[in-house]
Amino acid sequence: MSGIVERLRKVSIRRRIAFTLVLYVLAVAVMVVAGWRVLVLSQSYRANSAALREQGREIAAMRRAIETMGTLGDVFLRTGDTALVARLNSMAGSVGETLARIEPDAESLDRVPRRLALSLSGYLESFEQVTTISMAMHELYVGYMASSEDLLEKRLVRMSELTADENGEIHELLLLGQADFAKTRSAIRAFLDSREGDGSVQAVAGLRMVRERLDLATSLDDGGMLRHDLRSAMTVLSALGTDVGKLKAMSDKRNRIARGFLTLYGRGMVRSVDSLTILMTERESALQDGLRAGMDRTMTVTGIGVVVLLVLGLALNSRIGASIRDPILALNAAMQDISEGNWDREIVSDGGADEIADMSRTLGGFKRNALRLRELEVEKREVLAREKAETERANAELDQANHEITLLNDRLNEENLRLGTELDVSRRLQQMLLPRDEELADIVPLDISAFMEPATEVGGDYYDVLSDGDGVRIGIGDVTGHGLESGVVMLMTQSAVRTLTTSREHDLPRLLEVLNSTLIRNIRRMGSEKNLTFSIVDYRPREALDAAGETVSGDLGGRITVTGQHESLLIVRRDGGIEELDTLMLGMPLGLVEPIGEYAGTARADLYPGDAVVLYSDGITEATDGEGRMFGIAGLKQVLAGQAGREAAAIKDAVIAAVRRHIGGTPLFDDMTLLVVRQK
Repeated sequence: MSGIVERLRKVSIRRRIAFTLVLYVLAVAVMVVAGWRVLVLSQSYRANSAALREQGREIAAMRRAIETMGTLGDVFLRTGDTALVARLNSMAGSVGETLARIEPDAESLDRVPRRLALSLSGYLESFEQVTTISMAMHELYVGYMASSEDLLEKRLVRMSELTADENGEIHELLLLGQADFAKTRSAIRAFLDSREGDGSVQAVAGLRMVRERLDLATSLDDGGMLRHDLRSAMTVLSALGTDVGKLKAMSDKRNRIARGFLTLYGRGMVRSVDSLTILMTERESALQDGLRAGMDRTMTVTGIGVVVLLVLGLALNSRIGASIRDPILALNAAMQDISEGNWDREIVSDGGADEIADMSRTLGGFKRNALRLRELEVEKREVLAREKAETERANAELDQANHEITLLNDRLNEENLRLGTELDVSRRLQQMLLPRDEELADIVPLDISAFMEPATEVGGDYYDVLSDGDGVRIGIGDVTGHGLESGVVMLMTQSAVRTLTTSREHDLPRLLEVLNSTLIRNIRRMGSEKNLTFSIVDYRPREALDAAGETVSGDLGGRITVTGQHESLLIVRRDGGIEELDTLMLGMPLGLVEPIGEYAGTARADLYPGDAVVLYSDGITEATDGEGRMFGIAGLKQVLAGQAGREAAAIKDAVIAAVRRHIGGTPLFDDMTLLVVRQK
């Protein structure tokens, strides 16, 4: 045993445990395979048993169908009902389909369906022959007897006509004969259609009654006037009676032969089905015996294999336990020495190659490192003392830095306060320079209403309304961006436009050139890159146009002249129409380049009482909702379409309300300016 333990010490503990686990895993695997084998056998048995039960149900249904076929065949032979032919063929087809679905796997089982198929084929052939012969015989006798019946009926009618006035007694007999023959003819038809024995008896009885009428008429015919017709009628009547008798005999004989063949084949099919049922039962028993035998073999082999593997595993466990226990006890004694502070005892490895030997070597290294750590502890205390001094010096420097940061924050707060004051002053200055409501009310020919809302404290939008002699000058613009710098550019624009208006500059392209030259120099001096879109609208009333000799027509109220590039100018006509005047080709943004006189152009539009001109900045059309959709010029036109004829303030309020509904709770990202000028 010691030799086995020594050899195990040359193998790692992980591998020793793995050897044991392999044996146990093999035992479990054997049980799993056995379980899988039992499951496969059970599933196979259930599948085959279910198939056999399904075939059994089909065989039972097939037997019922065969019995029904025999019943239908008997009914057809008695009645000749052709509607039964299709039904019987359908049931025979169903039996054939059931036979095709049965798939026997044994030669003894295969012979029965073949025999049943042969019986079914013979049954159908016999039935088809009987049907064919019956139909042919029926057609033959119907055609033949119909001609005889027609001939006899004609004779009776002719004799009745001959005796109508000559002999009343014979005439009455012939009329009774005609009535009897009509009933007899119906009985013959019923017999031909049904081929029932009672039909032939009624037909023969009727013919006999007609013959008695004719015999009595012959005895009363003293003059022999009807002799030829009576003889001919008697001949036809005899032939009809003979034919009915032959047809009855042939029908009975055919039915006996056919019923014999059909019974023979029907019994053969029933015997085959019964044999098939017995074979299916025997096959079910064989499946059960095979399942039991397979499960017995599986359980026996599994039990032997599991016992052998478990015995080997227990034996190996005993040897492995010994190979692990003894060296661990020795290692534990060495660790107790170390815990008691006995650092002088040397830790010696037993020369093994497993994890316990590695632990012994590791413990020896730990002991050496512990001794080294005691030496390093002294050095650590010295280093900590030096670090403490360095930390105290660094903290003093941090306190000084915090003091300087506090002073800097105070200065920044003062600067922010100063800038806020400057922005507030700029915003107030901008609001003060906008035209007041009373100024707009003083402009008699026009009804003007304006709105402006900056996106920040100081906006970059510009608008102004100035009286210019006998006319009105309206300016609107949008400086790029917003804030203090944009507000300064806006104030410069407002001052320059007022100055040029005061100087009576009526050449609008020239005014645009001078304004651009002034702004571009100031913007460059500021070191800014701002620019602005800008349009000037000059309004002249009808009186001024008349004085200047310009052509006017109808009830014209005034005329506007536009120059400079800004947003499109919208005119809401008094009849509800909306005209768009595009300013894109009337100039270019101010503050970019000079000169711009070559880019400047003008456009004109006539205003009639009730017409309104709408000027706006892109803050109106580019206002977005929470999903990023813009209000757009289409939305602006949609609002204006319902404002024809309203006052300027009402139009302004409707547009602003629509924009606010569109943006909802979305913050304002650009300045909004709206100016509505309505011709009174």
